[in-house]
Amino acid sequence: MFPEFLMLFLAVFLGFIADNIRDGFVEKGIEKEYVQSLLKDIEIDKVKIRETMSFNEYRIKKLDTLSDLGFTYNQHKDDKALYMSYEGLSGDPVFFIPNEQTLRQLNYSSGLRLLSSKAVVRAILEYDYRKQELKRQQEDYDFIYKQTSNLGLRIFNQFPFKAKAQYRRRTGQISTKAITQKLLSNDTILINEFANKVYIYQSNVEYYNIMLEDAWFSADSLTKKIKKEYRIN
Repeated sequence: MFPEFLMLFLAVFLGFIADNIRDGFVEKGIEKEYVQSLLKDIEIDKVKIRETMSFNEYRIKKLDTLSDLGFTYNQHKDDKALYMSYEGLSGDPVFFIPNEQTLRQLNYSSGLRLLSSKAVVRAILEYDYRKQELKRQQEDYDFIYKQTSNLGLRIFNQFPFKAKAQYRRRTGQISTKAITQKLLSNDTILINEFANKVYIYQSNVEYYNIMLEDAWFSADSLTKKIKKEYRIN
């Protein structure tokens, strides 16, 4: 009787162990898939961050020139130069949009618990925090952009920009024709107020770029940790 009981017990016990081993192999396979997918997402993010920073650096230079011209307008009254610099303000802000497909899957399926490396989990949470901070800053960026643009509508005639857009749609080329349009208003007080807004906008874009750089370093640190912890070349 006892030998039969022992054999039954061992069979159940060994079956339990086999199931655990099998589940472990399955989880390891899922973990590897998540990690490889996450690594691809982050590498794409790093490229997109650099592209966004590059665009913003161009915009910062344009805004710096525009604010200088606005602050000194009563001295030179150069409408043409103002129009040329104002083109740097036209167009919606370009924001960094992260690739969050894998991270969403990890969060929704409690997949983070599958990751055996605590260092990688901490790095993921750090990078996710950076992205959330960027989203909040983008709201401030967009708000001051709209304020500045609305004030600019009281100073700059939009017809030259409409004509350039129509030319581009018609020919597929960018017009290099100089803008000779007069300002809607040459009130120096209004233009100085606009210059103040432009300067605040410029400072906001500069701060956004600093945050983008922090996010890039966080993403880079995460990729290095993933490759080290999971031995990915």
